[in-house]
Amino acid sequence: MDTVKVNKTIINLIRLFFGFLLIFELLNFIGILHFELVFTWFGLVVTLAFALWTLELVTYFFRKIKGTYPPATIWIIAFFGIAFDAFGDIFFLYAKYPNWDRFSHFFMSMAVCYTSYLFITAFRYDSLVLRLMEKNARIEIPVAAAGLITLALSALYEIEEYLEDLVFGSNRLGLGTDTADDLAFNLLGILAAAAIIYLSIFLKRKNRIVRIM
Repeated sequence: MDTVKVNKTIINLIRLFFGFLLIFELLNFIGILHFELVFTWFGLVVTLAFALWTLELVTYFFRKIKGTYPPATIWIIAFFGIAFDAFGDIFFLYAKYPNWDRFSHFFMSMAVCYTSYLFITAFRYDSLVLRLMEKNARIEIPVAAAGLITLALSALYEIEEYLEDLVFGSNRLGLGTDTADDLAFNLLGILAAAAIIYLSIFLKRKNRIVRIM
């Protein structure tokens, strides 16, 4: 089966899932539906809309530069990350399980870091610096870049929570230590993603050596 067609089909299917979730959130935000949740519909809509906009932007430039669709893995991981956060809010899992917020930040950061790495490495051969890096089989630069992107997005998310509290009087920030706790688990998620990346590369190289021998 054509890999490009499979990739395109999976991405379009994930787009459909994103669309259903976004419509559901918007209907609640404007007051047509009246589902209760832990925090605010505004926060969910902003988070999903930003993630979807970023994915579409990445897909557009990927197709323009590479002439094909990006790995469907990027869309799959991103959707599960967004859905994990949304379901935690909609089904009151943030309130029922105190560690749900920590795991959410950990999982989301791990997902963002890993997908950022996948996107960056897809263009490794299109950049002189990355070609030189590839010559020495080094992966520190794309891993570090993915980590920095994730940290920046994590900081923006915390700022969004602060602004949301100011506007809607919600309690997204929680206690005074909540922001530091969130950032700490964001960092742990990044480190976990880096460990997965290094482990996968180690196993691939080991498999190649076994084949050669």
